[in-house]
Amino acid sequence: MKRLQKTIGLVSVLMALGLGNVALAADAPVVIKSGNVEYRTQVQNEGWQTWMGEDEQSGTSGKGLRLEAIEIKVTGLPDKTDQVGITYRTHVQNIGWQDRVVDGQTSGTVGLGLRLEAIQIALTGEDADKYDVYYQVHAQNIGTMGWAKNGEAAGTAGYGYRLEAIRIQLKQKSEAAPVNYGSQTNPFKEYVPGSESGSTGNTGNGNYVWDITGGADYGTGISN
Repeated sequence: MKRLQKTIGLVSVLMALGLGNVALAADAPVVIKSGNVEYRTQVQNEGWQTWMGEDEQSGTSGKGLRLEAIEIKVTGLPDKTDQVGITYRTHVQNIGWQDRVVDGQTSGTVGLGLRLEAIQIALTGEDADKYDVYYQVHAQNIGTMGWAKNGEAAGTAGYGYRLEAIRIQLKQKSEAAPVNYGSQTNPFKEYVPGSESGSTGNTGNGNYVWDITGGADYGTGISN
């Protein structure tokens, strides 16, 4: 009886202090601020790396090793009832743009020794319009490029430069864009004959935006 009275007294004190829900904290659901995406890359001389999580780097830095393939999947959303998938395609040495793949499938090549040069990633599903997918690549001779999002091209075209690393983030529309890890803001650079600097920019200015619904591409484009 005395123990019960002490317990009731303690609960009363906690409620008076506004801490009445402390005892439930361990059972409270974890609130995910943004979506969760996982990805892994096939790296020259190293093979498949382990799966990386939101905003982690997959690939290598300072080793001069090419990315050869990638797999990406959505693993968690703030609203568990949301229906969101992911689709992506890569521009591969000697091949050009491959067909799109989805939800963890392999884009690129394995065992052929061919470099990835650019990538496009977009969201699919009934609730895709609630989110943005951002991705940032590290390219040979350029370094870390700016963030691309929602089907924009990231990487290079016409230079023969390899991709060496990538980061991906999945965010709700209401969230701010990711912090830029490099000094560059352009996600994509295309070689233009007669121009030493090439063409850089976003939609309509050297970038290549992928309309996954119809397969059309907008911008100056990347040739196969």
